Amino acid sequence: MSDWRALVSRADLDAVTISVPPAAQREIVQSALQQGRHVFCEKPFGRDLEEAVAMRQVARVCDKAVGVDYQFRFEPWIEALRAALVAGRIGSLRAADVSWVTAGRASADLAWSWRNDEAAGGGVVGAFFSHVADLLRWLTGATPMAATARCSILVPQRKDGHGSLRRVTAEDSMTALLEFESHFTASCRITNCQPGGQGMRLEFAGDRGVLVMTHRHPFRFEDAALILFPDQGAPETLRFERPAERDGSDSRTHAVSRCMARFLAAVRGAKVRDLPDADDAVAAQHLMQAVRQSSRSGLRVQIGDGAA
Repeated sequence: MSDWRALVSRADLDAVTISVPPAAQREIVQSALQQGRHVFCEKPFGRDLEEAVAMRQVARVCDKAVGVDYQFRFEPWIEALRAALVAGRIGSLRAADVSWVTAGRASADLAWSWRNDEAAGGGVVGAFFSHVADLLRWLTGATPMAATARCSILVPQRKDGHGSLRRVTAEDSMTALLEFESHFTASCRITNCQPGGQGMRLEFAGDRGVLVMTHRHPFRFEDAALILFPDQGAPETLRFERPAERDGSDSRTHAVSRCMARFLAAVRGAKVRDLPDADDAVAAQHLMQAVRQSSRSGLRVQIGDGAA
């Protein structure tokens, strides 16, 4: 079926998944909700904070379940990282460092797409940093207060499908210093245009040690690691679930499936934990907006309520 309007209006439909570019999400999400459908939407839940807030309001009025695909919450090593933080394995949290550096779009020969178009919702702030914004809140429970950021374009032109050279308007690289309550800070460097870039690294420092999580290309279960560096004693590799039948496969697919399972449970009326919802998406958009505003102005930007 090629017409999404006909699809969401089907009487035998209970829920829909919406996997379209951010610029198209708001219209489809709101229409589906208003016709009584539960919605599972690809992140970042609209192009900006205004769109995310509008969709959340419709969801509240329609009283339907909404899930947002912040699937990294369901990576086993990130779940283990959160458990270690909650258990106080590194004591009081002081700082975090996020490095998400890949070579996925490093070649200028790769074709232009909506991901290179700011107006369509392209760029690494929506594609990558949105995940980081969600993870930092979920992992630490801390409220973001301010951001100082710089976004840039490393590959300024790409050829489209017709061979015409198109200007890239969406950022493909960003750095940020994020301030949270209780004097906790997080530094971020994110790009998908770094030759030799290997993947994601999360480091959390506390007054009793450091936790380091790495996940490198090609992002299989066996490519992830979580190591505790205590203030005393030898480093410890922390255990986490590695489904044997998933060895050799892209672990992110497994995480999406687990996120979707939480959403389906919510559709059936169950009380579920950790399902990213419209409130979480709005909270992430607050932080994304601050990053964009700071990059444009060159100033430190306060996040306002910083929450849902």
